Amino acid sequence: MTATNVKRQRGISLVEIMIALVLSLFLSAGVIEVYLASKQSYKAQEGYSRLQENGRYAMENLTRFIRLAGYKPYGVNSMPDDTTAFPAVTGSFAAGQVVTGSDGGGSASDSVTVRYQDDTQMGDCYSSTGDTAVHVVTFDVVGTNLRCTGNAGTEAILEGVDNLQVLYGIDTDAPADGYANQYRDAAAVTAAGQWGAVVSVRIGLLLNTVEGVSGVADTATFSLLGTNIAAPGSADAARFMRRQPFTATINVRNRTP
Repeated sequence: MTATNVKRQRGISLVEIMIALVLSLFLSAGVIEVYLASKQSYKAQEGYSRLQENGRYAMENLTRFIRLAGYKPYGVNSMPDDTTAFPAVTGSFAAGQVVTGSDGGGSASDSVTVRYQDDTQMGDCYSSTGDTAVHVVTFDVVGTNLRCTGNAGTEAILEGVDNLQVLYGIDTDAPADGYANQYRDAAAVTAAGQWGAVVSVRIGLLLNTVEGVSGVADTATFSLLGTNIAAPGSADAARFMRRQPFTATINVRNRTP
């Protein structure tokens, strides 16, 4: 067999290599895009799950302590009576009053304060002192933290809170029947001298996801118990967080039939 009958071996041409590289780039870009989309979806789900969990936690804490307002270990008709157990405190409480609050004004956050007598095992949000002292508990928002102040001090119990709005249910019937006829903010209740007629508290919380979960800035405005909470500023919006309102109406059990 002569050399002229042997076929010469050939490799891959430069054109074929370039085509293969281009196709590989397209495939890699598709895989990367699917990965990034999956990662963003997971981050959004995690953020919203955390938002829901924080909302439940905040409402559980607020509900627990507001329901304790006016509590006494041996009932409302036992000794000491309301005036002795809950005496007047200048600038805060009238004798027997167990709920108060402050109005932030405009869209600023409000605060709510309750007091109750311990039964040696409840304590408050900051301490668990086993005594029969009267505990005064205040919830407010500083920065983006929901804070709880008890007898021993103040503690931030939750981050990612944009706003707290509070309305107070007033029983205006004569004689009182224990049901709220109207809801007013703290300033209106104070002006009317109606703190003793508060039978329920309506809470509105606006929470955020703490971390960014979207590629679009948050421009939503929320109505929280009738108060419009504007979209966050540009620096905050750039973090691409999302927000959700939570509301609850809590009965002041020890002030209703």
